[in-house]
Amino acid sequence: MAMYDIDSNYKCEKHTYASLCQELMYEYEIKTGEVAPSEEYFRYKIKNAKNNGIINKLNRLLGTDIEKLVSQAPEPEVERFNLLKLVKLIYYIEKDGNAKNTQKQDDNVRVLITDILKKPRLDNIKTEYTEKSEYGDCFENLFLKVKSQVSDAESRISKIEAMNEYWEYTTDMVFDYVITDKALDNPQEAIQELERIHRFLKERVLARLVIDNPPVTYEKSIFENFLDLLISHRVLCSDMDRLNINYRICEIKEPDKKYVELFRSREGYEISRNNIKILEDFICRETDGYSDAAEPPVRCGVSHQSGQA
Repeated sequence: MAMYDIDSNYKCEKHTYASLCQELMYEYEIKTGEVAPSEEYFRYKIKNAKNNGIINKLNRLLGTDIEKLVSQAPEPEVERFNLLKLVKLIYYIEKDGNAKNTQKQDDNVRVLITDILKKPRLDNIKTEYTEKSEYGDCFENLFLKVKSQVSDAESRISKIEAMNEYWEYTTDMVFDYVITDKALDNPQEAIQELERIHRFLKERVLARLVIDNPPVTYEKSIFENFLDLLISHRVLCSDMDRLNINYRICEIKEPDKKYVELFRSREGYEISRNNIKILEDFICRETDGYSDAAEPPVRCGVSHQSGQA
């Protein structure tokens, strides 16, 4: 195992960018059979004046000077070692391989993961809704490797996800006062409740939050900070998509009054269990021989009794 592999353990040695570059050079030659580029080539990938090296991008992503924080850690040499492990992990995702637009089948393709993490969306993660996502495999691989370096990872995941579930419940309640019958039946009450929620969020929540990048401290290690970021990103990907759907609902053209009245009058109807199979067969049946105006061969009954739903 190489010195800066993700599963390697700290040894009392001098850990520097130079030693990481030497390790990357050696691995380049083993993998390609060619002479590796110079040490400066790899140093440029790690940090450079153009501000697009891995360290530069981690600084922007975490909103802090991570090298400075490492130097202030209780065990700075251990944290420097961890930082170099993280840099190597991201190097092989972001800097090693071919560009996406030149890839061939089975190519190792570079993924600008630090840029992706700044733009939450469902395509960044794996979900239960689809087997495919553009960056899901890449994100999952990074997530699991970083998670392996944090002893209380499961506790952190549970805590952040619980906070998000409560926030989802709160936002769902807000939408109840905007797009449901509750708002239609009692518009004045709905407006008053929305104003109350707005005051609470503005005065009791937003006033206490740091809206820009929150300060990162070494009460948490480099891997703990980065895992928190990844957990939050995974949550935000789902939230952004959910909010986008909700806002699109609000933007849909308002249906005419007759449609609304008919829809609401039928809203409580429930199809009986006995007729579900009949309805399924009718929907799935081939329509050959039936005109658009043809009477369906079976009428599906409905029931007002919830016990038959």
